[in-house]
Amino acid sequence: MAIKYDQNVWFSSRFAIYNFWVIRDKVGESAKTSIKFQKEREAWILGVVLLGIKKLKGQLWWLKIPEVDPPDLEAMSVLPDSGKDRNVQFHREIEVMEITDKSKGTIIESIASKLKNKYYIKETGLVVYLRKTMFIPDMQLLAMDISKLKPRVADIWLVGNTKLDTNDFIIFSILPEVEIIRFNLDDEIRQLPKGDRIEMIFGKGTKTTLTSAPITKFNPKGIMQLQEN
Repeated sequence: MAIKYDQNVWFSSRFAIYNFWVIRDKVGESAKTSIKFQKEREAWILGVVLLGIKKLKGQLWWLKIPEVDPPDLEAMSVLPDSGKDRNVQFHREIEVMEITDKSKGTIIESIASKLKNKYYIKETGLVVYLRKTMFIPDMQLLAMDISKLKPRVADIWLVGNTKLDTNDFIIFSILPEVEIIRFNLDDEIRQLPKGDRIEMIFGKGTKTTLTSAPITKFNPKGIMQLQEN
């Protein structure tokens, strides 16, 4: 029986990361560039960033690939509402871009080109994967130059490897404020709670219930996906 896509089901960072690794193992290095696996690759990038945010802020985030693009991806976290007997869902739309050896121009020029004439909702975040060796001498200065662009996004995160061909990563937040976190992907994955899928069920009133979700299609237009972890 074909696996169906359910827009109410969200996936863990672990699922997104392992899913792309399985694809990479099956098809080789072309997974890193092929448009066939662009969505799975973008989900892997966001999964890495969400692990860094969890280490930095202690918040567990989930993600999904929407049926309609834009946005590239969606992310959400469920946190207790302070002083109230209920949870609040924080939802973000995510745009992902990659800067590679073939990219021309500076980081600022690349981001400016990505955002030019784009109109996103207020809660949109931009994730920039640096898939090349780059030296950033002054993160505060970079953040100031980015703010001069008056970007129409809520925040911007840069992510890249600290060492080539390893799972050691560094993440920089350059909007709305400068924050830096270094972490090892394997170490953070081991600290995630069990379960790679949840289903959001909104009941009457103000309460939100999280339930375990059955296996569902990760990418609504995808041709490969991890079935079991």
